[in-house]
Amino acid sequence: MGYDVTRFQGDVDEDLICPICGGVLEEPVQAPHCEHAFCNACITQWFSQQQTCPVDRSAVTVAHLSPVPRIMQNMLSKLRIACDNAVFGCRAVVRLDNLRSHLSDCEHNPRRPVTCEQGDGLEMPREELPNHHCITHLRAVVQQQQARLAELEKTSADHAHQLAEQRRALRQLKAHLAAAHSANPDLQRLQEPREDSEVLQWVRSLQPARVTRWGGMISTPDAGLQAVIESSLLDSGCPASVVSELIENAHERSWPQGLATLETRQMNRRCYKNYVAKRIPGKQAVVVMACENQHMGDDMVQEPGLVMIFSHGVEEMKSDFCDSDIRTSRGKQEHCTDKGSPGLTPPPLVSFKLQPVMEVTPAPVAAALQALELQGFRRPVPPGKSTYSSIVKAIERRGK
Repeated sequence: MGYDVTRFQGDVDEDLICPICGGVLEEPVQAPHCEHAFCNACITQWFSQQQTCPVDRSAVTVAHLSPVPRIMQNMLSKLRIACDNAVFGCRAVVRLDNLRSHLSDCEHNPRRPVTCEQGDGLEMPREELPNHHCITHLRAVVQQQQARLAELEKTSADHAHQLAEQRRALRQLKAHLAAAHSANPDLQRLQEPREDSEVLQWVRSLQPARVTRWGGMISTPDAGLQAVIESSLLDSGCPASVVSELIENAHERSWPQGLATLETRQMNRRCYKNYVAKRIPGKQAVVVMACENQHMGDDMVQEPGLVMIFSHGVEEMKSDFCDSDIRTSRGKQEHCTDKGSPGLTPPPLVSFKLQPVMEVTPAPVAAALQALELQGFRRPVPPGKSTYSSIVKAIERRGK
């Protein structure tokens, strides 16, 4: 639509007036034969009803239209027009070709973007500022963010469910493969190289660990502590292909659902004793590899494994019955036999260790115990049984 004629200073040539809207030409175009000029918007709307010139009714289409001559464009550019924001207080009168740049900078422009200075810093059109309420706007923003967060949580839950299904299918596949390997000797021979892979060899080289203070777990280690653990993993022979994943799994943000928060860790604390953990050499930290913890649920283990760092309470598990004790016992037996010591019966080849229980052992039993120790007899305390009852049974067997 054309410009209102009343906005211009002085008279406007009638050749610059649009025959359709009666205003001064805006983005003018002309018909090719009759050379009548029209506003681009006006003639386009006219052609939606009929394909003729509005002045002489000659056949014209949109494809026939062309820009007006340069001389007409210059005449339009020289016209002086009042600002669109005159009703809002602007008194500027500018050339028509400068009107657009003036409107973008006009301080009276109600559509000019301004920033709210009441607290939220929102940028909005100037005309909306009087009706703007920061709290209402911020509430709307919070609602949008909550809706977006709910959508993301739903997507995350769907992904977690899909991942759990894939892990379950993977475990079933591994079970089928294990059954096939056990039934087919040829497959067993093929399985050996897989079992001797670098990761399995490294895991088997680590010492079993026992955690006595699960409450000392550091679930959010900083970058420096993670770097120290990473260095220890590399020094222990951990394959470089899994080091970065293990370090990533040292933080609760990457832990499975059963360990992801303090609340879930407290709920699942009774399951910790079922972990097969290996100590990271020289550190108060353990590695829980998925290949050794297939008995744990998907919410308690993560591929390829978890790194758990503690402030204290990590101990290496040492067997009470080991080859070194057998060799020591056999050496003592040979020594006694060579000397032919009278009255001394060589101790059995199987070695035992006596725990220090003199504080709770009656005097007769303690005396018998000391006599046994002089002969090299050592007896372990079976796990979960009384020290006193174990000693009594040992004495009875010795008497027989």
